[in-house]
Amino acid sequence: KERIANPVFGLAIHRSDGTHVTGPNTHSHGAEIASIEGMGQISYKLNSLPLLEGLYLLSVAVVNDDDTEMYDYHDQLYPFRVRTPEDLEPYGLVALGGRWVY
Repeated sequence: KERIANPVFGLAIHRSDGTHVTGPNTHSHGAEIASIEGMGQISYKLNSLPLLEGLYLLSVAVVNDDDTEMYDYHDQLYPFRVRTPEDLEPYGLVALGGRWVY
């Protein structure tokens, strides 16, 4: 409800075993936001989700620009499951999307 100058929005994805997979935020991506006030919306868009099969937990947060004050934090509150086709790489966290050349 209050005006917030220079907010930083971020998200994190953890695998169900606690492994931190990624954590992008508006500051590290150069998306500086002058201020916010009242209701609003922000989106983080992906061209692909290279995660391999498993259960993951999404966190979202809004902090001040020097990361010393947290305005809102939803720690691993949003679970989602990734299912991958049988022909995709079966090991690890991500599908690199490469191809073998010979």
